[in-house]
Amino acid sequence: MTTLRADATGSLRGRLLRRLLLPLLLALFLDAVLGYFVLLRPLNQAYDQALADSAAVVAGHVRYEQNSPDRPAFDLSAQGEEMLRSDRIDEVFFLVLGPGDSFVAGDRLLPKPPRRDRGTNFYNGDFGGKPVRAVAFSTRSGANDVTVIVAETTGKRIAATWEVALGVGLPQVILALVLLAVVWFGIRGGMASLDRLRRQLEGRVAGDMGPLDPSGVVTEMRPLAKAFDGLLTRLDAASSAQIRFLANAAHQLRTPLAGLQAQLELAIEEVDPGVRKARLLNCREATLRTTRLVNQLLALSTAEPDGRHAAAWQEGDVKDILSQRAQEWVERAILRNIDLGLELEPAPFKGDGLLIGEMAANLVDNAFVYGRSEGRVTVRCGQRDGQTFLEVEDDGPGIPEPERARVSERFYRVPGTQGIGSGLGLSIVDEIARNHGGRLRLETGSQGGLRARVLLPASTGR
Repeated sequence: MTTLRADATGSLRGRLLRRLLLPLLLALFLDAVLGYFVLLRPLNQAYDQALADSAAVVAGHVRYEQNSPDRPAFDLSAQGEEMLRSDRIDEVFFLVLGPGDSFVAGDRLLPKPPRRDRGTNFYNGDFGGKPVRAVAFSTRSGANDVTVIVAETTGKRIAATWEVALGVGLPQVILALVLLAVVWFGIRGGMASLDRLRRQLEGRVAGDMGPLDPSGVVTEMRPLAKAFDGLLTRLDAASSAQIRFLANAAHQLRTPLAGLQAQLELAIEEVDPGVRKARLLNCREATLRTTRLVNQLLALSTAEPDGRHAAAWQEGDVKDILSQRAQEWVERAILRNIDLGLELEPAPFKGDGLLIGEMAANLVDNAFVYGRSEGRVTVRCGQRDGQTFLEVEDDGPGIPEPERARVSERFYRVPGTQGIGSGLGLSIVDEIARNHGGRLRLETGSQGGLRARVLLPASTGR
């Protein structure tokens, strides 16, 4: 799909050339056609006018004698006829017709006009296998009608047509070539900024997340360079966070695994059954801590922005999620002699139900581990001020206010904190909350302990 979309988009140079050159070439073509017809029309009119003048001269040599009023006479001398027919390029013909199209003089087979209007009529025809341009000049001589036809071949007209076409077309072709060169080099020069930007990126080594040099970037490309710098900054921050996370995770896993290995080696060498059992119990405890740590690391990885696709989000209710997990928490509370209270009201949201459940589990687990022994833990959910909330409150020692800003950092634990925690619980909660457009708030509870409250955008169900 990506390849097809890239092919459809094509080259930026090609798109600019098409959008600039095609309209320019079309405008030049239309200008050439218009100029051709504008120049050719008066030229043909001049040739037609000369033809009409010749016809008028011939008509002036038609006479009617008094003794022959019905038969016109043509008194053009042989020298005059030779001058009439004289032309360096074309052949000239003429025909004089009397009343009833009676032949008087000239070329008898010369084509006649398609209509006989009094005055001057121009028309095209063929004579002797050659195309001719003719004019029919109708007038009255005495009481009778006389028609004079003068025609010539089209050699001069064709030559003039080619000269006009060449005179109009050649400058347009030269102008088109000049425009092509100007546009091509203009686009090439304009794209040089992109080439410099490309060379900057190609010359970078792996891990170089520094900003691009804006000195060689044109104004229109600076927003793109700025956006790319922002992307590099975010990638650098994500890469650094990932490196720190992997280093901390390796450190956190190395300690329980080393302890587990040492306990197993001691248990293998131990002869006393009682001591061996104690060693194995220690191994089990180390395994539980390691399993919990691995589960939290996997949950944190899933809670990353790209861990689960937002398109898979669905409408849900925090109350239903908490109700499904309540039995597990009740059993753990009984084993720890903890008074667990559930105050659940409808709390609609749109998101990943699995992650919301993991978030709630981490809050409850923190309350069980860090709360007061044989104390009270209350889990609540509902809607307040147009927001969905989930909160877990305990009556333990709480978190000092100066430390609350740091406890959501990965692997950070408040100095002096007891227990087997790894400092990931609240990090997971904060990550999931932010990915759902919410936030985590840590407050002092009504009984002096910690109240961890997560506020999420309420879903309207649409």
